[in-house]
Amino acid sequence: SKSIKKSLELVKLPEDLDTKGMIHFVGFVKDIDNIRENIPSNATVYSNLFQGTNVMCLFVRKSTPKIQKLLEENNFSPIDAPVVNTIPDTNVCDGPIVIDAGSGYQTYLWNTGEDTQTITADTAGIYTCIVSNAGGCESTIEINVTDCASTENALTLDWNVYPNPTTGMINIQSSENQITYVVFDLVGNKIAEGQSKEINMIDYPSGTFLIELQNSEGLLKTFRIVKK
Repeated sequence: SKSIKKSLELVKLPEDLDTKGMIHFVGFVKDIDNIRENIPSNATVYSNLFQGTNVMCLFVRKSTPKIQKLLEENNFSPIDAPVVNTIPDTNVCDGPIVIDAGSGYQTYLWNTGEDTQTITADTAGIYTCIVSNAGGCESTIEINVTDCASTENALTLDWNVYPNPTTGMINIQSSENQITYVVFDLVGNKIAEGQSKEINMIDYPSGTFLIELQNSEGLLKTFRIVKK
């Protein structure tokens, strides 16, 4: 019998997995069994069940003609993930602001818990919105909202993080004697924190993470890191 990869189980696509470069297919849950039984054991396929429906989106890394034919024969059609709008970073210097994820998506889910196209932000932070299309495929929009103090002072900070992308270790470049880091996923969940100029991300899954640095004076600077 064929060896079936664990990733083919019907589990939600990890929210921190970077699906850029993957091929997306959409179909119905009832047609997944034959795919699971016949797809090559070395294939990397992630699944995402569109909540409240029987529609499923498959994300295939390094697809081959054989895999594509198998999916299409079982009623899974290629589909593009939603193209996300580029929203510039902004600030709340003049009070609360409205953040608009853009129109044209089927669903919205902000890391604040709201499910509307727009939200009102009155505090600094990283705001993310998971958007999906009619096929159930998802992409994430990210906006960094700062306050006046951090916006003005961050420009003078000599901080940096490298390498980016990384396969494991991240180095923090700073002239500060003491610096604190916090690692978040794109949904806003805190993954790790500490006081060091090295961050070990070897055991992290592939995907995109946010690293927030803070010094003893409370100045903040956030970096976006890709873990391969």
